[in-house]
Amino acid sequence: MHELKDTQNERDHRRIAIDRVGVRSLRYPIQVRDKAGTVQSTVATVSLAVDLPHQYKG
Repeated sequence: MHELKDTQNERDHRRIAIDRVGVRSLRYPIQVRDKAGTVQSTVATVSLAVDLPHQYKG
């Protein structure tokens, strides 16, 4: 059997920055406590994004 090359672990010499990378409309169950102290269950919908300088891989 042939071993797969680990391309993620190789150095990238192209020096290309990524302007925006992320996740959109991620649904995640959460619990919050209301003013009365009761726990309320709900689902949060969040979007997360960052820029990625050329020296980092995604």
